[in-house]
Amino acid sequence: MIGGIMNIPMDSDLGKMLAEAIEKKNGNGNEQPAISYDVEARVLIDAFQDIKRPNPFQPGSLVMPNTYGAEKYNFDPKGPLLVVSTYPADGASPARDFSKAIDRPDMDIMVRRDGAWIRFSAESWHFQFYNGPIAATADDDDGA
Repeated sequence: MIGGIMNIPMDSDLGKMLAEAIEKKNGNGNEQPAISYDVEARVLIDAFQDIKRPNPFQPGSLVMPNTYGAEKYNFDPKGPLLVVSTYPADGASPARDFSKAIDRPDMDIMVRRDGAWIRFSAESWHFQFYNGPIAATADDDDGA
């Protein structure tokens, strides 16, 4: 029967490696936070300004993940996504009930991945307007 990591002698090579890994993970009590608390407070206040803003997008808007969205969504950060519907930020979607959810999506987005269409709900504060190029269509007069 395997006794688990608690039964590994700490003076063994494996025990020393485990202790070193735990110290790296938990720190030795003397480490500083990655950023100072005053900077973290400023980041939180600035993020809240974005979170509380009304949804600026309309169905048909092209968007792309912003700094917050890049951490949450696994899409090309410069690639376009299409807003297909919007609804109140209280989660009152005609198709889904988000009233008990942590996230409060206020729009549905579509994107193509590997040739397939993916539609998902999202919070608008994770996105910004798409600012990349848009290919011309065959019937564009000026080619732009």
